[in-house]
Amino acid sequence: MIQYYDRRLNVVAVGKSGVGKSSFLNYLCGKDVFKTGIGEPVTQTSFDKEDFWGDNGVKYTLVDTVGLEPGYKAENCIKEVIEYIERCEQSENLYDWVHSIFYCFAASDRRIEPYELNYIKILQKHAEVVIILTKSDAVESKVVEDLSNQIKQELGDDTQIEDVCSVTEVTRKRESHPYGREKVLGRSFYGLWNTLAQKLPMQVAGKCIHIKDSNYEETNIYQLVYTPSLSQLGRHNLDSDDREWVKAKVIDTNVIIDNVVSELENLVDVKWKEQYNIIEECFDFYKGVSNKAPQGFCSDSSFSALCLLYRWYTNEFPEYKNSLTKSRDQMAHYIKEIDSCWFFDDEEKLRALIAYEEWRSSVVELAFIVSIHIQRFISAYSSELKTYGSYCLLR
Repeated sequence: MIQYYDRRLNVVAVGKSGVGKSSFLNYLCGKDVFKTGIGEPVTQTSFDKEDFWGDNGVKYTLVDTVGLEPGYKAENCIKEVIEYIERCEQSENLYDWVHSIFYCFAASDRRIEPYELNYIKILQKHAEVVIILTKSDAVESKVVEDLSNQIKQELGDDTQIEDVCSVTEVTRKRESHPYGREKVLGRSFYGLWNTLAQKLPMQVAGKCIHIKDSNYEETNIYQLVYTPSLSQLGRHNLDSDDREWVKAKVIDTNVIIDNVVSELENLVDVKWKEQYNIIEECFDFYKGVSNKAPQGFCSDSSFSALCLLYRWYTNEFPEYKNSLTKSRDQMAHYIKEIDSCWFFDDEEKLRALIAYEEWRSSVVELAFIVSIHIQRFISAYSSELKTYGSYCLLR
């Protein structure tokens, strides 16, 4: 289960060379720790880190990355960022994860390029992305507005965008002073919450389907739903090797089903209660970020989905289990008959093949129903958490 200790918010900054990414990070942490330059790559290592404490007593870890440019180097950098995120996510401590990506873009460039939009879309699949419009003081407010509209048109209306000025600058035409720090740091908590919204439903219900690395094809439910026919595997002749495979398949399938059933039994009573401890932890942390308590979290839709699953398990699952046991025993009987013979005819083989298909159909139907219930719960719960963050934490 997700753990929580050593509270902090982790942010990775990404952007082209020369957009003021490092200056922006220096502004956030209040000291010059990241190397800066003008229009040229300055950050040479893939990930430069710096911890600092905000004015609100919250610890932040900022991570600077190599400047992006079109082509192979940028693609390789994006790949490294994703790999870094995935390494962090292997920890069970939610405060080790990457909570936000700050994608820095210079407002003075006036228009974001297609290749950058593509990079942002890729990164959005792995973490909460906030678009930071650096050097916003160098352009009129209409330019910032038009640029924000272009980005939202390409990435969606719910895209988070903040305009900032990172350095003090005095010229004959204007005088600029830093702004935007408080709003940006506030966004980082929403990144924590949104990351939790993606992972917590999977932690609560994921063990029922044994999701591994978010790859559905590696889940036990996938293996059950797509239990192959013997003809698909070329084992329809039912020779000695084929029959041994069937016996092993039945044993493996029984283990998977038993594991799923065991998780279903304590899902409502145990897992559902554990997740509230994690939510309360985030609530308590949020008080330190904003000096105000969030509104109470309502989880009606997800709890209803969970109750539907529980009622199905209580009232209908026994019938499915009996059907599965009956078809399994019948198949085992026909396989045993063949095993006891030196020779067996087509009729005996056909009976065994039909029995396997009946057993397989029962397995697939059972797994499909469980999968629908679990995915319905995960979808409802994730949606509720994200909506809560949007309308409560960012209000």
